[in-house]
Amino acid sequence: MVEQGVSLAGSDNSGVAAALAAAQASQQVLLFLGIGNAQEHEGIDRMNTSLPGLQEPFALQVRAPPPFFPLPSYPSPQAPREKRG
Repeated sequence: MVEQGVSLAGSDNSGVAAALAAAQASQQVLLFLGIGNAQEHEGIDRMNTSLPGLQEPFALQVRAPPPFFPLPSYPSPQAPREKRG
């Protein structure tokens, strides 16, 4: 079952109820949080490291059981990177 919940940055919470219901009905939950190129990219740095939009309050609501396994949505230092030409 897949439900978006909230977007990367914005105030639309119309998907929260469906996402919370899916999380409560599941044995395991994968929650993907992070930023996109609109928030930070080469030459543009963020002034703070908090999650944009409604991601943090949404994550706190989902964090209740079932088991919670946060996964980063960015490449790890060990991940192979694409070569740029």
